[in-house]
Amino acid sequence: QIGGPDAKARGGFGVNFHERFRQMLREAWGTARTRHRMPLVADAPGVQPQRIGEAERGGGGARGQRQHPRLAIGVIKPAIAEKPLASPTARCHRLIIRAADLVEVTSPQGRAILRALITDRVRRREVFAPIHWTGEHAPTGRVDALVKAVVDPVSGQPESKASPVAIARYQAGFYAFAISADDLRPDCTYWAKAQVEGGWRLELAGDLPEDWDAFALALFGPGEVISLQDPARGIARIAVHRNGRLIGALFAGREPVAVSREHLAGLLGREAPDVLAGRPGADQPDPGPVLCSCFSVGVNTILRAIERDGLMSVEAIGAALAAGTNCGSCKPALAALLSRAAMAEAAE
Repeated sequence: QIGGPDAKARGGFGVNFHERFRQMLREAWGTARTRHRMPLVADAPGVQPQRIGEAERGGGGARGQRQHPRLAIGVIKPAIAEKPLASPTARCHRLIIRAADLVEVTSPQGRAILRALITDRVRRREVFAPIHWTGEHAPTGRVDALVKAVVDPVSGQPESKASPVAIARYQAGFYAFAISADDLRPDCTYWAKAQVEGGWRLELAGDLPEDWDAFALALFGPGEVISLQDPARGIARIAVHRNGRLIGALFAGREPVAVSREHLAGLLGREAPDVLAGRPGADQPDPGPVLCSCFSVGVNTILRAIERDGLMSVEAIGAALAAGTNCGSCKPALAALLSRAAMAEAAE
């Protein structure tokens, strides 16, 4: 019970929260036919990495404010529920969905295409997706397109927290990762972008283009093209330079692309003769996916420091690398890395 007869005097809502939630679910689920076609429940609350950057990218602040690059870095990454995600478990309603697959989510209200994260942190027959993505950064990642336009009669809050949905693996002709010095709006079915130092990084998917070089030039603009393609394997890697500086690069394949995203994003605006390798050389350790967005500290950097310097606590990691010492939202993930490292050492 939230509140009671005198709830408003004490700052409560004066309603039974659980009963109201069940009522809203009944209204959303509707007929038995809807339940048969859409047997899953989508939960769509906010998540911490998006809340941090929401005001700065215009989601909760003044319209038109730019998204802070460091906060944007984490949002696009599948492992940080940053980027637009559906999170079905591997056994979810007998679907075969792999990590980083694109998932088409449909409801009685609309449709979205989201990146999959396989996790045991959601219950069976439920999926989770963060609500904060907008058409500016991910047109097909808008979760508000899935939910019914209903507000609570007492609190006035939108009922964008749960909805019946059906999910299916989206069959893309290609998957791609791209970096660009300029802001882009790609001409393909799925894209999601986030700002980085020196430009933007993007995840793309859609129908297979006839000419990869032409696709890249349409994306990045004119420049000197370096291209590496293997049509038999469906692989294309293209870099575009202008005045000797990298202005864009595209890495495409038939499956989600495995490249060092943090390393590639750091090459924008520089001479980058080896960019098509997709990974740093032996003398440039890969920092890995950014875990601490405030200080751009990658997972691999943290794991190396734990192993090399014998770091044993979140506080020790903060002292050595600054990770977790600002907003603190990454501290649970830092603790999980410490546990992971301890388990690996125990196994040895």
